Amino acid sequence: MSSNTDPRRAAFALAAEGVDAGLPVPSFVQVGRDDDVSRATLLIQLGDDDQAGVERWAAWLSMPRPELGLSPLYSGDRWWQPFEAYGQHPDTGRTVWVKSHVTVPAPSDVKESTR
Repeated sequence: MSSNTDPRRAAFALAAEGVDAGLPVPSFVQVGRDDDVSRATLLIQLGDDDQAGVERWAAWLSMPRPELGLSPLYSGDRWWQPFEAYGQHPDTGRTVWVKSHVTVPAPSDVKESTR
């Protein structure tokens, strides 16, 4: 893509190219809001518990291997953590973030009654 392409258009085009290449369809794609649109982050959010999808997207984008992020969180009657990878958009150089919320065991320091 040319350097004068609107970076938001480039972000959505990248997501569409991934889907066209056979990667899992994201639950949503978001271009981060920023006063300088050219620095906005692209988020490709996959469905829950889709570690394989995150790994495939990360490999396709030549990103580092995905990892669990943050500490376990509890919501929606389950413990989860983001499984995610960060890298640079191949055309714009902006940050690309691919993630899925994966179910994890309750932390050992959590009381049994709250599990």
